[in-house]
Amino acid sequence: MATYGDCTTTEDAAISADTETLLADLQIPSDRAGRIKKVFVSYGGAVDAKGATGFVELKLGNHSGPFRFPVGFGVGGATNSSPQGNGFELEIDIPVNALETVKVYVTLAEAAVSGFAGILWEAPDPK
Repeated sequence: MATYGDCTTTEDAAISADTETLLADLQIPSDRAGRIKKVFVSYGGAVDAKGATGFVELKLGNHSGPFRFPVGFGVGGATNSSPQGNGFELEIDIPVNALETVKVYVTLAEAAVSGFAGILWEAPDPK
């Protein structure tokens, strides 16, 4: 088995409170079908010092879910006085097909200035 990873290339997705926000829109390469093993989500510049709880959801083009997982973090301070970076890593095991789209969404109770996401998956070694 080989391990592959992909992520968004920008971190400009502003996360509004209580709003589903798309953080990654990825496609599995044609020769790399396998199993998603981890999802990573990072967000920075929390708007205030409240805790950030909510969920991350994967939406796959050819699979029905739900693939929704709870998350929660304490946030250290206001953006203008103490910018904070937060993130989480979820271990999962979801099959993924070649050329399948993988979209990662986050919904948090509190807003954050920016966020991005990525996945790690395993696939048979290419021949």
